[in-house]
Amino acid sequence: MAYSDDSKRQRKLMHKALGPSAIAPYHPLLQTGTVAFLRKLIQSPSDYLDHSHWYAGGFTLSVVFGYEPAPQEDKFLTIATKWNDMFTKEILSGGGVWLVDLIPVLRHLPSWFPGAGFKRKAAQCIVKTEEFASTPFEFAKNSVVSLHVISHRQWPDFPISCLSQESGIFQPSFCSTLLEDQEVTRQLADDIKWTSSSMYAGSADSVKPVLLKWILSFE
Repeated sequence: MAYSDDSKRQRKLMHKALGPSAIAPYHPLLQTGTVAFLRKLIQSPSDYLDHSHWYAGGFTLSVVFGYEPAPQEDKFLTIATKWNDMFTKEILSGGGVWLVDLIPVLRHLPSWFPGAGFKRKAAQCIVKTEEFASTPFEFAKNSVVSLHVISHRQWPDFPISCLSQESGIFQPSFCSTLLEDQEVTRQLADDIKWTSSSMYAGSADSVKPVLLKWILSFE
């Protein structure tokens, strides 16, 4: 993201919810996730790649959204995996440079036109990215709403759907800290949603190499 009003607002949100003074509530999440991860390694050490993926993605889901992932085939981790595969294998393949980046006028081609495959890929990417960003954020939002009687005055211009939680255990998180702390306008909700999805996308992938290096050091 270019340096802009959007980036400044979102950076401020990250500092507020993840600054030094706000870290303590996340310590139990780290302990719980690490214990579960070690148990998985003991039970089936040969599946360490799957366990590392579950731990990295699951811990980030806990910290960012307050969601505790299911032990097997978690729905949010599945969405994140599909999004990451699509983004890295289809959007960023070949260095992430498309012909339309070099010849911008191609953006005016209709999507059905030969050579306009980038438009169809972009449309698919938009749908998957919206799902990736919105699904865990809706869980966090609805969890806050179900735990607290929140009036419309506290959430002006932002529709709330009090959906039942299908799975997972709600805990304090990046999203809940921000959603409970102030009036939630549509702009603030969008900032929280896209900031949290960026944190999830970045941290889940950055944690896995560290875990693998640590595991392989014991071989």
